Amino acid sequence: MQILQTAYGAETGVFYDASSHTLAVAGTRTTRDVATDAAFIFGAESLMTSRFDTVAAAVKQYSPHRIIGHSLGGAVASQYTGKRIGGHQVATVGYDPYILPWRGQVDRAYSDAFDPVSIFASNNEHQPLGRNGHWMPHSLNSLT
Repeated sequence: MQILQTAYGAETGVFYDASSHTLAVAGTRTTRDVATDAAFIFGAESLMTSRFDTVAAAVKQYSPHRIIGHSLGGAVASQYTGKRIGGHQVATVGYDPYILPWRGQVDRAYSDAFDPVSIFASNNEHQPLGRNGHWMPHSLNSLT
């Protein structure tokens, strides 16, 4: 999960780890991201977000084997589920992914029990609240 923490600290909200061939995508961080979250509810596609544009450029540059994301980042990662990049199948993982069932899914999803944001993600493995001393649903720290 350190790689997702690094993505949250990156200016773009996206970080590529060459040793694991993993592209990490942060969740909601800015006012613009909050607007994107709201737009999803009313039918906007993640293809229309600046975060997706940043991820698309990173995918083209690095050809990652795995794309992981938290919350909004999970929604962006879901756009690559089932896709081949650079001759290999990409694995997608979402942590508390903000995904509606008719919008796509990640290969694996992990979320806190009672997390209202990721409740609709399929392939969801619920983690008990307080697992790591963190009691806030939807917190990346509670999943690490």
